[in-house]
Amino acid sequence: MMDPSQPTSAAVSDPLHPVDTSPESHPAPGVETADRPGAPPAATAGAALALVAAGLALLGQYVLSERNTWLAAAYYTLAAAAFYRLMALGRARAALPARAESRPAGPMPRRRPSPGGAILAARTVAGRARAAVEGLRRAAVAAPMRATMIVLALALALANVAVLHRRAEADVGYFDVLGMWLLSIALYLIALAYPRHRPALADGRAWLGRHRAAIADAGILLALALVLRATALDTLPYGLHDDEGIVGNAARAVATSPIPKLFTTSFAYGTLFFYVHGWVVAALDGGSAALRLTSALAGSLAVPATYLAGRQLFGRRTGLTAAGLLLVSHMHIHMSRLAIGQAIDTLTSALVIFTFMRGLHRRDLGWMALSGIGLGLVQYGYVGGRVIDLVVAALVVWLALVAPAQWRRSLAGFATALGGALVAAAPMIRYVVDRPADYWARYATMSVVSSGDLAKQVAESGRAVGWILIDKGHDALKTILASPVTAFYFGRLPMLDVIFGALAVLGLLYAISQFRQPRFGILVFAVLGAVALLTLSIFATVAAYRVTGVLPAMAILAGFTLTALVDRGLAGLDAPPRLAGVLIGGVVAVVAAYNLNYYFGEYRRACAYTDANLRAVNVAADYIADQPPGTEVLLLAPPGTLFIAREPALYLTRREWRDLTDLAADTPRPGQPGSTAFNYTLGAPSATLVETARSIGPTHPAVVLALPERAAELDALARAVPGGRRSELARCGQVWLHAYRWP
Repeated sequence: MMDPSQPTSAAVSDPLHPVDTSPESHPAPGVETADRPGAPPAATAGAALALVAAGLALLGQYVLSERNTWLAAAYYTLAAAAFYRLMALGRARAALPARAESRPAGPMPRRRPSPGGAILAARTVAGRARAAVEGLRRAAVAAPMRATMIVLALALALANVAVLHRRAEADVGYFDVLGMWLLSIALYLIALAYPRHRPALADGRAWLGRHRAAIADAGILLALALVLRATALDTLPYGLHDDEGIVGNAARAVATSPIPKLFTTSFAYGTLFFYVHGWVVAALDGGSAALRLTSALAGSLAVPATYLAGRQLFGRRTGLTAAGLLLVSHMHIHMSRLAIGQAIDTLTSALVIFTFMRGLHRRDLGWMALSGIGLGLVQYGYVGGRVIDLVVAALVVWLALVAPAQWRRSLAGFATALGGALVAAAPMIRYVVDRPADYWARYATMSVVSSGDLAKQVAESGRAVGWILIDKGHDALKTILASPVTAFYFGRLPMLDVIFGALAVLGLLYAISQFRQPRFGILVFAVLGAVALLTLSIFATVAAYRVTGVLPAMAILAGFTLTALVDRGLAGLDAPPRLAGVLIGGVVAVVAAYNLNYYFGEYRRACAYTDANLRAVNVAADYIADQPPGTEVLLLAPPGTLFIAREPALYLTRREWRDLTDLAADTPRPGQPGSTAFNYTLGAPSATLVETARSIGPTHPAVVLALPERAAELDALARAVPGGRRSELARCGQVWLHAYRWP
């Protein structure tokens, strides 16, 4: 495989930058090129086609943002035609040899069925099965230690399933199972990914020398990503969402639980997800920044992972371009700064694409084992991240249909990946078998089929199911490309800005035309998986966050398109060698300026992440969290206020909220022993407030918070309990609460 941005006349020795030897390197029959009589000069034809394709794609993306879908589709169709012709023109000049494992272009010759065809097919399958078994036997004899480790890894996975099934709901810890699980993964990887010969120091130096460019690129990208994603986590976006509070409280609970159960699900997450957050929260003593740090690190790592995936598929320049687009993506920056699972989805999807395609291209079982472990680990994250399992499965089935020879040669790799996935996912497989209702609970409530939403729409509209699903698929596409991101964001931009979106769609349309090639097929299936997930979900138009994991694939498609447009558009113009890089960098810089200015400028000033009530909750919780231990807290608010039920307040203050107008008998009142484990809301008149404040005692620190409409009551309190300090709690240019603290 070769990056269109690189010269096509010479091979590249870097294994991370393989040469493109696919059939698309040959001129298609009947395609007019600059080498044929009557064709326009390549110097003008390539540049013109590149400008036309880019211009039409941008116009289509703009029109789509204005909700004119059919006109946008027409523009995109014309843009795709121009881009395909541009790629054909470039292939004619490249004239590279065809890859051996690729199918020849054109229809396959039909064979007449023979009477003994079924018998022959059965004998062929049986012969291949015997050959496979014999191959396994020879491999075991040749490397008995590796074979033993593989068998042990699989045996430990089965033992985990048996132990977890026997314990069922018993109050027994999982640390022994955790140890066996980690050991099984380690044995599997050592057996398949460890070098065949004992590595020496010279091997390490040689490896660093071969890959120093990739290491430098990845390091710089990671540093930049950390700056954009891991700084000021407590203030941007300001305030924790309810779901972030749920994650924080669950993480704190499981991290301190004496009976940890790591291999279950809760709130659509694998419990192991909460442990990862919980250990960080415990180490950093809580707070918004500590809760969000795990996501920020995962989102930052997703950028160099996308670079590696793009480089593996299309070369270094495409990898850098794709990583640059993801680096500055406002959507990815935002989701990486939230304590929910979407940033981890982008990391796992990029790593699986990289490792699986690297193993497939090299026919390397070690890389396939790594990809399999990744496919298994996604089961412990959020439901959206599990789509990558279906993406890879669909690609394998597709290859069996369109490239059976290549599929058969890669069968050992596919089996290795499946084995790794089973080893990593074994505890969760047990959970699915024992408690399917719990595992599928989120799917059941959010699916248009199982929730009954689809049947309801059919009954109300009288339309056929197919037409309703087509409309929902249309909405899903617009959710990715044109509709503003609402849930967990409340921004005005769609997932992809105009330039990023136009490049990604153009790359997707071209990838569909090259669908038989695995490097294009996996990207197409990734996008189709995201669209299908939204299509089959209720509230698809507001649920862009669910498919955050598709961003690496979209970035690679956009990076491929941009490098192809620039390099093939400049071919034959006698342009300076650096001009292509300057143009690509310029486009990425424009995208960066637009995205970063929006997110760190307009969006930050708008302070639109949470609703007004939740913003007041966060302001109050931050203030309470800053008070010294043992401080009593009262809140003047209407009875039954939402402060009592909001998860962020519980996480940030580490106190439960109680309403003094409806206080349980076993809950201490303010000033009594144990009262500092609670915050109290008070809806009674000022006389009761003064009486309650005096009951706390003159030496006991206390704070009274008041919503703006009840701020005047603090004046009476200050006269009755003098010596305190009055302050206003403002955020986002607005005063949300008034506070009086004494002594």
